[in-house]
Amino acid sequence: MMTVRTIEVTDHLRDGRTPVFTRAAFARLATAAGEAERAGEVLLIVPAAPGTFCAGADLDDARRYIDQPDDYLSMIDSCWEALESGGAPIVVAVDGPAVGGAFELCLAADAVVATDRAWFSLPEATFGLPPISATRRLAAAVGRTRAREIVLSGRRVACDEARELGLVKTLCASDDLLTSAHAIAEALGKAGPHAARAIKSALSTSATDREIAREWFVRGIGGSR
Repeated sequence: MMTVRTIEVTDHLRDGRTPVFTRAAFARLATAAGEAERAGEVLLIVPAAPGTFCAGADLDDARRYIDQPDDYLSMIDSCWEALESGGAPIVVAVDGPAVGGAFELCLAADAVVATDRAWFSLPEATFGLPPISATRRLAAAVGRTRAREIVLSGRRVACDEARELGLVKTLCASDDLLTSAHAIAEALGKAGPHAARAIKSALSTSATDREIAREWFVRGIGGSR
């Protein structure tokens, strides 16, 4: 039985309130997944504060890499690969908005537990930055037709719909979030890390879309300055 390692989704807060992903935050997630695998642990990712989750990538941070897009994109790719295909089962506990990269984090995980305050969205296409890898992961989870509609509209997917679509394993009260997430993490930890890696690699949707992603990163991030 694997033990459970718990980390917060990010320690970077935009405006002191809303968690967002910097490149460093993606690196910390990848590192935590690797450390959990080597220690034979399940990685449980929890909100930084009640009623929150993550608003996605910090665009100000992303603009720092406009002239070196591969540095930024390679870290994101490495993060998703470590989560989706590594030997540590990944459980995500969501208690607020999971937007952009935060939604993709959930798609790369093995199980998502959410409260009625949770909702999910991939709004990037609405401001010219299509989420290439997230679209592929969403299509694998809900089918191509539903994925097209969700990504092209950039709309919110409420917690109830996410549960119906199979994106969320369990809905629970906010006070029960961590208890429920720990229970699911312990259940997934019955497989050892070697078996977990083999199973997760077989199901992985990871692929390199670097040329397309680079073009749209430069166009979208550069155009939003």
